[in-house]
Amino acid sequence: MCSRIDYFSSDRADEYGNELKNQVEERLKFLASGVKPRKNIDVMKEVYNKIVNKKTEDETLLKKKTKKKKVKTVEDEEVNVQEEEQVEVEKPKKKKKAKVEA
Repeated sequence: MCSRIDYFSSDRADEYGNELKNQVEERLKFLASGVKPRKNIDVMKEVYNKIVNKKTEDETLLKKKTKKKKVKTVEDEEVNVQEEEQVEVEKPKKKKKAKVEA
């Protein structure tokens, strides 16, 4: 079962293998002492939820680390205004066509 999960899943994780190993040990305890083991579907759901939660936590941490705040100052705004004015000045002017009367 673990090899199928590894083959078909997009992320490699050892959580499934560890939990399935624990589940086998629970079943052996059931044979020895009669303690009822967890169902396979419950174990798979628990592992899936752990992996999804871990992914979302990792993504939020990554977003927090890469998120940078840019503080605008008055000097930055003045530079931007000056650059815009220079662009407007550098635009070529259109020549007016002379009207020819016939």
